[in-house]
Amino acid sequence: MNIQDKIYLCLQKRKDEEGAMDDSTLIEQIQLGSKDAFKQMFIKFYSPLCEYASQYVSDEDAEELIQELMLFIWENRNSLFVEISLKSYLFMAVKHRCLNAIKRQLYHERVHSLIYDKIKDQFENPDTYFVNELTAVSYTHLRAHETEADL
Repeated sequence: MNIQDKIYLCLQKRKDEEGAMDDSTLIEQIQLGSKDAFKQMFIKFYSPLCEYASQYVSDEDAEELIQELMLFIWENRNSLFVEISLKSYLFMAVKHRCLNAIKRQLYHERVHSLIYDKIKDQFENPDTYFVNELTAVSYTHLRAHETEADL
């Protein structure tokens, strides 16, 4: 029996004695690939994290951010390093993800505003549509009357 198996059995015994795993055990088990530990973490923290995130972003965005965080944790479980408590780690990660989402949203709004400012004259000036229409018709008419020699 290798060391990982011994650790797993020891932790499994501790889990059976206590019922639910404590946070440090959850992290250790998740790092070892335990789907049960991941499920326990998900069930324990999903709702509180969604509530916390919804203070920064919409409820829909909050749920998406939390799901992305959980997926990130599972996909990076081998290199996961939780220096502080699991709860603190998760809430800090959610806060940073929310702030990044807000930054992205503000950036997109700024870009949309700049684009609108550059092309708003086209929307507000009916002559622009007329000129564009005439240009298209003229181009089509010219193309129709081209001869082989013109090409």
